[in-house]
Amino acid sequence: MTVFRAFPLLLLAGLLLAACQTDTPRDVSTDALYDTYGASDATPEGAMPVQAVVAERAQYVDQPVKLEGMATSVCQRMGCWLMLDAGDGQHVRVHVDRDDDGDYRFTLPETVVGQRVIVQGHLFEHELSADEQAHYAEDAGVETEADATLDPAPDAAPRPELRVTATAVLVEKATT
Repeated sequence: MTVFRAFPLLLLAGLLLAACQTDTPRDVSTDALYDTYGASDATPEGAMPVQAVVAERAQYVDQPVKLEGMATSVCQRMGCWLMLDAGDGQHVRVHVDRDDDGDYRFTLPETVVGQRVIVQGHLFEHELSADEQAHYAEDAGVETEADATLDPAPDAAPRPELRVTATAVLVEKATT
């Protein structure tokens, strides 16, 4: 009879030991680490530092990309664009994709400034007209390093920039 009484205790001890095992990898949900804007199936896997892409721009222009970097500014009016710091005074502007009616597929909160983001989309080169420079400087709401270089004068010279049309942006959640 004592074996039958000890069996439940032995079973419980075995289950507790098995539950404490930490050598099996656990999937960590993207939802737990990032706020997702846009495509819900976007993941951080395969993201490349924005600095590396800018350094090898010819290899990535006109291609789908997944970039990782720090958001330095965001559109204060609608959340329709943000800037990624690429180092050495260089930036990549990220635009939110539009649908067939011209509406933004998603927008970003103003609070993404200073946060690490993963951007999934298509990289291309764009030349900013004087009107676009003035528009972006106004949209930024405040002078930032990225947008301070934009000349809002009506006769400003066109300025090249790298741009991503984003299908998704993952914003890293603050850890406490």
